[in-house]
Amino acid sequence: MRPAVKIQSNVKVLEAFLKMQEKQTHIAIVEDENERFIGIITIEAVLEEVVGDIYDRVDQSQLSKMLSQRTKFNLKS
Repeated sequence: MRPAVKIQSNVKVLEAFLKMQEKQTHIAIVEDENERFIGIITIEAVLEEVVGDIYDRVDQSQLSKMLSQRTKFNLKS
């Protein structure tokens, strides 16, 4: 078992991403400046801050509904 990765609440998104990548983890503990627990952060949440929503299998029904409501698609080759 590896020790939990801890990230200070005042770090930038890129710093959080790089630390999680370096430690090869998808989840980290967020602490304030006094090392008190604030919450958790996931690599998915970090990536969504950068690129927007990420759809996975759980979101598939929502994505299907959204796509079925679109009537026009712009597909460029």
